[in-house]
Amino acid sequence: MWRLISIILTFAAFAVPDVAQACRVMMSPEQKIAGGYENGAISAVALVKIEQAEHIREPIHDSHPWRARARVLVPIMGDGHFPEHVEFERGHGSAACEWSLPPLPKRGDRWVVYFFTGVEGGLIPWTAFPQTEAASFDPILPPDLR
Repeated sequence: MWRLISIILTFAAFAVPDVAQACRVMMSPEQKIAGGYENGAISAVALVKIEQAEHIREPIHDSHPWRARARVLVPIMGDGHFPEHVEFERGHGSAACEWSLPPLPKRGDRWVVYFFTGVEGGLIPWTAFPQTEAASFDPILPPDLR
């Protein structure tokens, strides 16, 4: 009987995820972007200017997701039709999985958005970083954006 209870309790302990089990690998932004270029996930890059940003749900532990709407200022890399406006989200992760949890951007902030190409050929945001942060680790960005 005690053996059965012990097995059940052990299983229950491993079945409940905690912050340390929330992700497989924490990659630095440099590693994430380098990997995105290397494996072809990044098909386009653009500099954008935030027009609006808002939290999309209440915070849970150290995660406080938000969505931003931005105007594309400068296509930096990639073929295809760049949209005039783009929406992207950040802040879903926990400090256990994200190198840095970006705060809610302010209107007028400039961000670099990395896109992948969707099934129908459209550009879809893959990830995004504030311009100053992206400029510190992305060698593809032109010098005037650093």
